[in-house]
Amino acid sequence: MDEDAETRLRVTLLGAVEVRRGDTVVPVPGARLRGLLIRLALAGGRAVDAGVLVDALWPEEGPADPANALQTLVSRLRRVLGASDAVAQVEGGYRLGVADDDVDVLRFERLAAAGRERLRAGDPQSAAALLDEAGRPVPRRGGGAVGRHPVDRAVRRGRGGSGRGPAGPGPVGRRGRAPERPAR
Repeated sequence: MDEDAETRLRVTLLGAVEVRRGDTVVPVPGARLRGLLIRLALAGGRAVDAGVLVDALWPEEGPADPANALQTLVSRLRRVLGASDAVAQVEGGYRLGVADDDVDVLRFERLAAAGRERLRAGDPQSAAALLDEAGRPVPRRGGGAVGRHPVDRAVRRGRGGSGRGPAGPGPVGRRGRAPERPAR
């Protein structure tokens, strides 16, 4: 087996948030730590400015020393992910050690856009193949949760999505319903 496949970091954001290093699920405890992971993962391995991360992680009232608080959180995420280079401090901020195809939502967006482009170009067979691939999560060795993935379930039911969550408008709360908004 290739060493890269055993150590490669993959992030699932569609459905339940999950991080894997090779075949091993890596639990990421705490909402703020998961928030940092998600914000970095959505950048697909590109740098995210420290100020953007601070604003995303502390939207209401920031910590007294935002740079120190962010660095502490980054250090915790590195420990959780099991590698000091999993989150790198680079010119322009911090970057997660992933490529676009290592993050399911970015892979989905790329394949769906390519499928739409092929359809517009008059190539429905290529479009169908790309859109079919976009609707299937990346297969995991040893099984895993592939069949339980929300996109996989929607495709089996013959729908492209639920109209909520990452594939459509509006936030989704617990039990798949939009959260209630407080009265003004």
